[in-house]
Amino acid sequence: MAARRCGVDSLGGAVAIWRNAISTGGDAGRYRFTRPALDPPIRPAFPGSPSPIRKSGTFVQHGVGQTSVVYAGVITVMRPAEAIPEVPRRFVVHNMHEQIQLAAVHVVAAKGYQTMSVRDICAEAHISAETFHEHFSDKQEVVLTAVEAGLDQLMGYCQEVFRTAPTWPDAIWDTMETCTDWAGHEPAFATATTVELLTIGPDARELLRSLMDAFALFLQPGHALLESPATYTLDKTIGERVFELLYTHLTHNPPETLSTLIPEVARTALTPFIGPQATETFITRREADC
Repeated sequence: MAARRCGVDSLGGAVAIWRNAISTGGDAGRYRFTRPALDPPIRPAFPGSPSPIRKSGTFVQHGVGQTSVVYAGVITVMRPAEAIPEVPRRFVVHNMHEQIQLAAVHVVAAKGYQTMSVRDICAEAHISAETFHEHFSDKQEVVLTAVEAGLDQLMGYCQEVFRTAPTWPDAIWDTMETCTDWAGHEPAFATATTVELLTIGPDARELLRSLMDAFALFLQPGHALLESPATYTLDKTIGERVFELLYTHLTHNPPETLSTLIPEVARTALTPFIGPQATETFITRREADC
């Protein structure tokens, strides 16, 4: 049986449900989103903000009720973080299907997508070709679904840290720490989702677009700080720059060193919303806390 992609438990499916939930006023099938109350006043977005910020409409600033809408994006429709309690954070294998996916990720990271084969995956997973084809049709399907499954689990971990951070900039920083920690424990996934993903073809580019949409959800609290509404281009530009940073770093350095990128990723994500001075002040404070 071929693996199901872009379902409710997938990255692409979660983004689609979130988009529908926002556009229809808060209900997407069996997932119901509650619009947050704006009282009491919402906490400032960053230290030094002159006053509590109120925002009408769909998005509100990070703070009281923020997770009800902004964070509902990818998070509510995915497996909850509480269901994945393992520490350190790793890709969790529940069944043979995911065992094959994990093996595929290890092979693609070691050999590269273009040179790997189904036989290599079967050897890594210690299974027969027949067992492989009971779950997947070819190497493209297993690699893409493996990357998506890994990102789904990572998003669950990000949920937990994002919604408990004291401010939105802290949420961005903490989320990046979670991502780099996960990459350090799952270096093969880090390589597969960046360096190798672009070598697979059109379906991989579709998955990358879903990943960019998911990343943009974490930027939404920043839009409440802008005097005039920003276009989709801003989120797209930030997402592409962050992916470029990750891709460039991983082509020259091991995934275990990704944490060195956190300040630059934070700078890329925060500066368009809170300005360079506040961004640098924030980064200095967080680096001092490390």
